[in-house]
Amino acid sequence: MNEPIEIIKGLWTINIELPGNPLRNLNSYVVKAPEGGRNLIVDTGFYRPECLGELMHGIEVLELKPENTDIFITHLHPDHVGNAGYLTKLGYNVVMSALDYDLMSFGPDARWKDSMDLLCSEGLPDDMFVKIRERDESIVYTSGMFDARKVYNGQMLHYGNFDFECIFTPGHSPGHMCLFDKNTGVLLLGDHVLFDITPNICAWVCMYDALGMYLDSLRKVRALDVRLPLPAHRSAGNVSLNDRIDALLDHHKRRLDEACGIIEREPGLNAYQIASRMRWHIRADGWSDFPPSQQYFAHSETVAHLDRLVITGRVIRKRDEAGINRYYLK
Repeated sequence: MNEPIEIIKGLWTINIELPGNPLRNLNSYVVKAPEGGRNLIVDTGFYRPECLGELMHGIEVLELKPENTDIFITHLHPDHVGNAGYLTKLGYNVVMSALDYDLMSFGPDARWKDSMDLLCSEGLPDDMFVKIRERDESIVYTSGMFDARKVYNGQMLHYGNFDFECIFTPGHSPGHMCLFDKNTGVLLLGDHVLFDITPNICAWVCMYDALGMYLDSLRKVRALDVRLPLPAHRSAGNVSLNDRIDALLDHHKRRLDEACGIIEREPGLNAYQIASRMRWHIRADGWSDFPPSQQYFAHSETVAHLDRLVITGRVIRKRDEAGINRYYLK
């Protein structure tokens, strides 16, 4: 088992390994309050024995109890929310962004139906959803729905010696939220900014311009006086937060230009076809060798970029007789 590590006084991390997942690990952060104060756990890992074991070991070492500890969830993805239902059964209280919590309450079946309708209109093969649903992490690796106290942008949360401001950062998910303590400069980033991998920005039915919102959220965080950025996966290394944000902004600019170049060369492609022609950093010989889940994420991210190109007037979206959207330069 990994032992909790104190980052600065009163702030710890529990390293939760994510077996078989390219993210490798989840950094679950813990505010350990002085005696008599209230503690906070940020994010929980997949609901699977290995992850739950690491989390509960850290909880035991730090002597956290349901009566003096809350759980904060940065967003609705299963590697963050997975063990929240289990912990609420033990008596812990959960705090979460109102928007992501409300989306969770619809249930995975409703979210999948909306996503299927959207992405099939963008050219995703129908059988892809069958393949993905067989191992849907939002069902397999979560411990069920739970009650939560919903919080909103700008709301303050006080734990130990930290006064966290809830920073609404939509993009990676519709209701993604970071926590910022201006006294220490600590920013708990969730998946908003990762330092050696790029957060996936997918298309969402409820968030038409997911990429545009994400880029705005990056600029919003860039304006904060952050001295200790703490991502949910891997580490920040020696890269400053602002430099990493600039790199992410530049990355998405290049992706937008790449999509335009593909459309210029082959007008009338659908999003799935465009995705198959884009460059992806994945261990596979070609698009046909991508695992179904990786094709799904790549396709959904391509749709998010195409949405941005349509909104900014660089491309035109036209629906064909079969109900599939096709793209042309304006």
